[in-house]
Amino acid sequence: MRALPIEDGQEVCFWAGHMREHEFRFQTEPENDPVDHARFLSLYDRSANAEGYSPFNSALCICRPFEDSVLSIHRGCRIAVAADGSITSGEVDDAQAGEALVEEFGISEETVDALPQDEPGGPEVTIA
Repeated sequence: MRALPIEDGQEVCFWAGHMREHEFRFQTEPENDPVDHARFLSLYDRSANAEGYSPFNSALCICRPFEDSVLSIHRGCRIAVAADGSITSGEVDDAQAGEALVEEFGISEETVDALPQDEPGGPEVTIA
């Protein structure tokens, strides 16, 4: 992840674990800083209904940095990006994802058991 200065603030650039060939960019909105509670709620509402779309609302999406890698799970894919940029990925079923959430991400079994199933549809995840 990196931030580039631009005339009106910053442009934040990052790569998703499952799409390393494509850099994602967004611009900050300094005119909206600091974000008050009402603005936060309006943005949340927009992401949760027809006005906007968020891939985080319909499927498990988790990422954790480790000393030598970054591990993520999203829509049935487990992706590990090593410090040298190499990628190891593969499909995981619900049981395997749950096991990783407990053992590698440190999430309690009770929380994992309470997670809803991924909703069908949404963006496909490309396994490298």
